[in-house]
Amino acid sequence: MVSDSDIFHLLEDQKSELISFLQRLPEHSWNFRYAEGKWSVKEILGHICDCELIFGYRAVCLARGEAQSLPGFDQNEYVKNGRFDELSNQQLLNLFLQVRDSNLAYFGTFNPFDWENKGTANGASFTAKAFPFIMAGHVAHHIEVIQKFYFKA
Repeated sequence: MVSDSDIFHLLEDQKSELISFLQRLPEHSWNFRYAEGKWSVKEILGHICDCELIFGYRAVCLARGEAQSLPGFDQNEYVKNGRFDELSNQQLLNLFLQVRDSNLAYFGTFNPFDWENKGTANGASFTAKAFPFIMAGHVAHHIEVIQKFYFKA
């Protein structure tokens, strides 16, 4: 879902895109689920935050030459145990910004060779440079899901 070759510029711009998009939603809609068993908008944002943290961690591990296989995670369990519906909209928005900014700061310390380091995460082979693209694509995917299933534009 991401074609921009200047991924760091895209990641920076995506912060305001996501925040602006979500802030346009009516306050009450953040707890909306379009079907039984589906996540609320708050839970989607919490899930995005969890994934930002995990994908950033994976990028750091691979950039540093980690030889151990990194584990996968059960996104449904993470959302269930995250209790994101108990947090305020602003807490979740701030959390996203903090995690994204932290990742961008960390990525700024990598040299070109760090990005080429390979490793395994969730049973698949990646280079460190894959994760910023995965992060951007993940956010774009969830914006699209919210637009399509939650608030048809």
